[in-house]
Amino acid sequence: MKCSEKDSADSKDSDLARKKLDWSCSLIVASLVGAFGSSFLYGYNLSVVNAPTPYIKSFYNESWERRHGHPIDPDTLTLLWSVTVSIFAIGGLVGTLMVKLIGKVLG
Repeated sequence: MKCSEKDSADSKDSDLARKKLDWSCSLIVASLVGAFGSSFLYGYNLSVVNAPTPYIKSFYNESWERRHGHPIDPDTLTLLWSVTVSIFAIGGLVGTLMVKLIGKVLG
């Protein structure tokens, strides 16, 4: 192979590599919207879960009192509420991990 042939092949490869590395404006905007949009949605959903806190804690307390005959200990109530909120985050993690499998199965 002559030197000029090698240079033209390298030039084509570098042009192709440069085209692959160029990021379009729409790609950057879509990436940022996806990254920040999902964080916003996660935070919003946590606030929606936390909004009915007094009602859910009241339900836990009433249920506990009916079953056991005495009010629930404040530490136990906090533990139950923490588990309730944590299940939302764990469900999001499991859903994220399952999405690839569901996508393959359902197309």
